[in-house]
Amino acid sequence: MDSTSVILFEVDTNPIILNQNWKFHPGDDPSWAHPDFDDSDWSPIDPTTDIHYLTDLRQAEIGWFRLHVAVDSAWLNTPLSMAIFQRGASELFLNGKLVHTLGQVSKDSKKELIYNPNFVPFSFQFEDKPHQVLAVRFSFTKRNPYMNFLGLWGGNPTLVIELDQMDKAVKRLVSKRAFVTSRLVGKATFLLFLALLHLFFFITFPVNKTNLFYSLFTSSLALGYFLEHVFRFMPREGDSYFVIGLISCLFFSTFIIWGLLAVYSFAREKLDRLFWFATVSALLFIPSWKWPYEAANYYWPYYLTMGPLVAALVSWRAVRKNSKGAWVIFLVG
Repeated sequence: MDSTSVILFEVDTNPIILNQNWKFHPGDDPSWAHPDFDDSDWSPIDPTTDIHYLTDLRQAEIGWFRLHVAVDSAWLNTPLSMAIFQRGASELFLNGKLVHTLGQVSKDSKKELIYNPNFVPFSFQFEDKPHQVLAVRFSFTKRNPYMNFLGLWGGNPTLVIELDQMDKAVKRLVSKRAFVTSRLVGKATFLLFLALLHLFFFITFPVNKTNLFYSLFTSSLALGYFLEHVFRFMPREGDSYFVIGLISCLFFSTFIIWGLLAVYSFAREKLDRLFWFATVSALLFIPSWKWPYEAANYYWPYYLTMGPLVAALVSWRAVRKNSKGAWVIFLVG
């Protein structure tokens, strides 16, 4: 066994992320699951790397990861959890035995089924011996889309495996879900309340369209938060998670447009080239996953700052014209 690929485990309060000392080889061979297979000439790899940068895997579309493990005795008789996040499909082997199948691994895009459990813990148990081998058969065909603007949902790690005691993993998952739910659903609920309030204002006084635009602004943002909450925790199988992601992007894109319309309406400014430029820029958020990877990453901070900057510029023009209430929208924007 290659000494450079040995990891020693000790019981800890935090989960162990398996991101070091892995070996990788493109292609597919069932014998690579066997613990006695000699992988000394395989390439070292960190499988938690963003899938965009693992060019060998993306070019081959199928390959194997192997990790030699020296197991601390405290982990041998402990019910463990294996929480997994992945971009493709995988089969996990321990000492040559298949322990988990996540999706359907295949180089044929018509047969492959990607599946991301999204850190849902699976049961796992080491065998009662000190040295063991974890092998992963992994596929990610070129048909598979993935969001390539980093930061929105934490990038695109290829394969993340976390080991922990089962009871701790379940408690951590419940706590994390409760926190994210309270944050995102709380925001969405408050925004929907504002949307209904301003919709009522518009119905009672339809001459002022600012309330209508603001209602659409807050409701779009609220729906985006709701869908993001679903996207955060749903197991992602096939193309379903990507469709939900695109719909969420649609809401996050249009909320900027409705917000700018509210600012223009309140400032009594006519829609100009600046507005239409900002509108096109916001709509580009939807297909940005098709752009070259680095270009999309540059677009993400631009997307975040473009709307507020245009709103501030329009409201400042209204302030200079001494429009009634323009200072309010300028300070808010």
